[in-house]
Amino acid sequence: MALIFKQTDIHAAIEKLAALEKQTRQVSSTPPSPSPPPHLTSIAPQASDLASTSRILISIVTICRNAGDWSLLSDQTLVLSKKHGQLKQAITKMVQTVMGFLDKTPSLETKLSVIETLRTVTEGKIFVEVERARVTKILSDIKKQQGDLKGATETLCELQVETFGSMDRREKTEFILAQVELCIENGDWTQAGILSRKISTRYLARKPKKTPEQLEKEKKEREKKGKVEEEPEPEDDTTDLKLRYYRQQIQLAQHDAKYLDVCKHYRQVLDTESIEENPKQLRMVCTRAPRPSEPVTNFPTGTAAHHLFHHPRAPRQRAARSPPQDPQGPAHLDGARRCRAPEALHSPRAHAVARGLPRVRAPPDQHRRFRRRGRG
Repeated sequence: MALIFKQTDIHAAIEKLAALEKQTRQVSSTPPSPSPPPHLTSIAPQASDLASTSRILISIVTICRNAGDWSLLSDQTLVLSKKHGQLKQAITKMVQTVMGFLDKTPSLETKLSVIETLRTVTEGKIFVEVERARVTKILSDIKKQQGDLKGATETLCELQVETFGSMDRREKTEFILAQVELCIENGDWTQAGILSRKISTRYLARKPKKTPEQLEKEKKEREKKGKVEEEPEPEDDTTDLKLRYYRQQIQLAQHDAKYLDVCKHYRQVLDTESIEENPKQLRMVCTRAPRPSEPVTNFPTGTAAHHLFHHPRAPRQRAARSPPQDPQGPAHLDGARRCRAPEALHSPRAHAVARGLPRVRAPPDQHRRFRRRGRG
């Protein structure tokens, strides 16, 4: 192949490789019988050579790229993908190779042309759905950089990545988060809320650390089953995805004036190991969280609000950690504790209570009224 390429006649080299590709794509698995049955005369038992076909397809597109003929590269990619009986694995490897050439295109117009070719080749093919999603993400980023925010949103949101079985779970979550972010920037809050519900919070939840006793027990169980001693695979760290997800959820809740949901989301942010170990980030989250002096009168009454104000800190923080040493952290939490009184939730004195003024004890009849309301 190298000798063919040195002749500088690219078209002749591609023609010879195309002939080889046809032979490897239609290799007879068994020699034809001298007199096949009449009902099998139109059927030829064939088996393709995957390894050779893949190498030839990759060689053809590589020759076009090395020659700098990007138009010929696009044409050959389309032609080779439409060959009769072409192997799916060979098409996948060719598409992945062409995707690697996108960063080496000489201009943006050439890059967009190759991207459209890849999107045409991968359209409607399940075996290259992941490659199509990645190419679509690149196209959406380009449109966003050009200022076409609406076009970027429409391009990215046309894919239902939650149905892609071959896509990694982390990559799938990142893709959906990118869709939600574009919808928020575009002002489509309804679509952003719909897309955000496709992400499982169980996947983003904080995984408890295993104790040495649990690790030893799992090791003994593997030995009993006769498995080869192997190190357990490390769990996927989803801290960055979790913080990104709840930041978007806080924006959606603030837009819909759901202040109780805002507090719940900030509580999930506080229940993150990286936030707990960084006093600066912990103070920033505590100061940005909605203070009781502002939205407390808009909270819906119920068990959720009652539990939130009686337990302002996350369970792990109460059980495993002492209060933060930052002076602003405890003051903020103390304000939440002061605001859990019934009169602070239902009377105009909420602002005065949250500002740190001494709480005025409500008359006994008012306490009875709130107790009856809670029971009812």
